[in-house]
Parts: sequence; structure tokens; C-alpha cells
Amino acid sequence: FFFRFLHYVFYLQDSQEMIRLTLDRIHEETKYQHNKSWKSIVSDIFEGNTNNSIQCKECGTISETTGSFYEISLSIPSTERLHNIRLKCTSQPKRQPDADISLSECLHSFCYPEILDDDNKYQCSKCGCYTTGEKKSTFSHLPEVLCINLKRFRYDASGSSKQTSVVQFPYKLNFSSFVDRNFGSATSYTLCGLINHSGTVNFGHYISYASRDNCWYEFNDDHVSQVPSEMVKGKEAYVLFYVRKKPVEQVQFLQNMLLQAEQRSLDLSLDDKSKYVLVPRIWWKQYLTMSNPGPPDYCPLLCEHDQIHPRSMKNIEKLVQVLPIEVWRIIQKQYPKATPLTDVIECKLCRDYLAALDIRREEEYRKVLSLDRKVLHYGEQWNYICSQWLRELKKFLKGESDTIQPPINNEQLVGNTGRLKNSLSASQYKPIAPPVWDYLVSVYGGGPAVTK
Repeated sequence: FFFRFLHYVFYLQDSQEMIRLTLDRIHEETKYQHNKSWKSIVSDIFEGNTNNSIQCKECGTISETTGSFYEISLSIPSTERLHNIRLKCTSQPKRQPDADISLSECLHSFCYPEILDDDNKYQCSKCGCYTTGEKKSTFSHLPEVLCINLKRFRYDASGSSKQTSVVQFPYKLNFSSFVDRNFGSATSYTLCGLINHSGTVNFGHYISYASRDNCWYEFNDDHVSQVPSEMVKGKEAYVLFYVRKKPVEQVQFLQNMLLQAEQRSLDLSLDDKSKYVLVPRIWWKQYLTMSNPGPPDYCPLLCEHDQIHPRSMKNIEKLVQVLPIEVWRIIQKQYPKATPLTDVIECKLCRDYLAALDIRREEEYRKVLSLDRKVLHYGEQWNYICSQWLRELKKFLKGESDTIQPPINNEQLVGNTGRLKNSLSASQYKPIAPPVWDYLVSVYGGGPAVTK
């Protein structure tokens, strides 16, 4: 993962792209399936949702779609749009026409209703007419850490430019004006970091700032220094990070809860299960730090039969946290539908299946090693196989994955002549010895056989 990551980073020159790549890669490497969707530590912390709606002005039908995001990209509003926002927005204090743009005004511009007319008319899904529509966006779910990217760079056929307008950003950000009516979570955020860009489109420099224990620090290449908060607020922000924190009183109370929990040693043979419950340790850490982590999620621990997965059972003491029943009752008040885990029972069906799978894995691995060779015999040709399929097979044979490979699919490698395409890059295929190819086809099936 690290070296593949560096391969991409070498070509990046934009900090926002770097952030997105980092989050995407970590998500891909740590994700697990939960209720037909994929979750990870990244989605738990950075993922939010928007609700986008368009209302037909002819029949009144409202079409709604939802979208997810890791960061919010905000345009800096034009003079005309900014004037309209300041005239019609009643949730913000009145500002002078020549005042600097604020971050809240950028958010209002993002959520402000947009009329779709003239060449941009909307086709209603109900009446079928191309008509005037009103488009608007709100936030239906907010992440624990809010990443806001200000669109300062413009690239088009006429060239490139940078928007250098001053955007005032607060230390405390209230999102209550931008969420759905039925939004029930906390909407108050605190600034915890930012990235500043100085210079032009082609010649610029990034400096980042981060807060810890009410102190601000500047990260300028390899130089780190403490700076006053007033210095941070005057910067030309490009990317802003806001964190949603629990109230101080609640944090202190939860820390006392943690002390109570740690006093209970993890003894899974306890007979009196009415005095304790078990929760995933990673969820417990999230509960102590996040404002709204949701109810305990046992999916990473359980198998498809709703018992402890054998892979989890090997490290169960590191994966679960014992909580006194009094602590659990407090959690249930916040999450009434939360269910406790009281029994740690290894799934026998999965254990037997994995034992058989390990035997198969070892046999295949030894067979491939015995058939593989780096030098071909006279008259032989290399067979070529899809790199992605081969990578997944190696994960299985090394015990990094329990997923049995589907049949080999080399269709993308075959040209019109039935041989390897000349237009392919070397990363898309790998050569293997003919005996190895014959063995893999006998086990997994598929094809076709591809040679040069």
C-alpha cells in the first residue's frame, strides 16, 4: 500500500487532490461490508450526505437525490450572487456591501436556491415538460470532521487563474442554517486546521496550520513553529478542517465511564452476564471522542451467522471492551435501538469452513510453486494473465483474503488476432509459465489462453 501510494503522490501538485487520494486509499484498504454498503474509519470520520432537490414550477413535483462527500467544495460567489445572498439571507447578520466574503456566505451560495430556466430548463419526471425548476441543496448528514475546499483555481480553454478574494472564516462554525429540517445531530464545529496557498497558479507554496490544546502550530515544509491564533485567521485559506466535539462536561463524564470500564477485566467466562456487556473496542473509542458515532456496530466481529467470526476470535481481547451494565444503560438512552453483546461464541460452521479453506490454500500454493519456473522449455510460450486477477489470487494464497477467486477473465487482454494486445501497458498483464496456466484453469476455469 505504501509504495503504491507514493507512486501516485509523486505526480500530485495540489493539496486538495492529495487529501482526497489519501482518504480514498485508506478507505479502500480498511473497508468492510455493512448493510450492503462499505464502511471504514475514513467514512466514519469524514463522510457526510447532501440532499439535492428540484421542484417543478408547473406541477409542483419535487425530485430528490442524495449524495455522499468527504469534502465540500465551495465556489467563491460572484459580486452579483453575493449581493443577492446578503439581501435575502435572514439567518445571518447584515453585512456592508464592501465587506469581505465570509465562509457562511460561501455555504449559503452552495445551498441557495437556483432557478433552472432558459437554456437550462428542467424536464419534470411527472409531467414530462421542460419547465422552470428550482434547485437547492441541504445537508442530511454531517461528518465528525468537516473538510471544506474553497475553489480558488479556475482552468478552462482561455487559460488558468486564481481567485484571491479574502474569505473570512470563523473559529466556531454553526451549520444549523444548512441542514434538513429533521436533522437531529449536533451542528456546531470548531476550526482545527487549515491549508494556506500563497502565490499564483503556476508558482505557489502550501503552508498548513493545526491546533492542539488551544495552541496553533505552523507547518512550513520541514519547519514547525508555534504561532498566535490571530496570525492564522488572516491567512488566505484554501482547505479548512472543522471538528465536531462533545461538550467538555460530557467528555469528562465519559472519561469517568472509561475508568469504570477499565476496572473490569475481560473475563469471558463470567457466569453473571447481567453485570456487564461487550462492545467493539474501536466503537468505544469513537463514542468517547465523536459527537454522534451511532449505535455499536458489531459487523467487523461477526460472521454471516451472527456469531463471532473465527478470525476475530483469535484477537477477541483486543477487539472488545467490557462495560458495566450501568454504562450500557446510559448508552441505550442515547441509542434506544442499540443491542448488547453478552456472549462470545465462536461460529463452528465458519471455523470448519476456514479450516478446509486453509488446507486448500496450502495445497494450491505448494502446487503453483512446484510448477512455476523462470525459463521456458524449447518451443514453449509464456501465457499471460490479467494482473488484477493474479493479485487477488496471491492475497488468497498468502492468507490475506478468504475470498475464492472467480473464473479467470482475460477478455480485456485479447486482440483481434487472438493474441495479446499491443496497446496494453505492462501493469495490466503478467507472464506465467504454461504449467501454472494449465493448473489455474483446471482449478478456477475461465480464459481465454493468451500468448504473444
